[in-house]
Amino acid sequence: MNTVNQKSLAEWIKGHAEAGEQKLYFTINGDVPLKNNEGSAIVYQIPVRGKWVCVLHPEHLTRVAQICYASGVQMVQVLL
Repeated sequence: MNTVNQKSLAEWIKGHAEAGEQKLYFTINGDVPLKNNEGSAIVYQIPVRGKWVCVLHPEHLTRVAQICYASGVQMVQVLL
């Protein structure tokens, strides 16, 4: 399981989008902690059915979507 902070969120998303396919697989989980209760992004990735899935706190969904849109990365929701 990896974590990432807000400063490197854009780089993390770009680096972990599916190579060649430009997809970011994600699921939403409100139990993901917020760093210092300030809303800083802490993102976990877990393997699900052969794909690395990004586990996002709902508070981070809009920011991640904005980064993906600007980078041409398609977000694909995975239900666990």
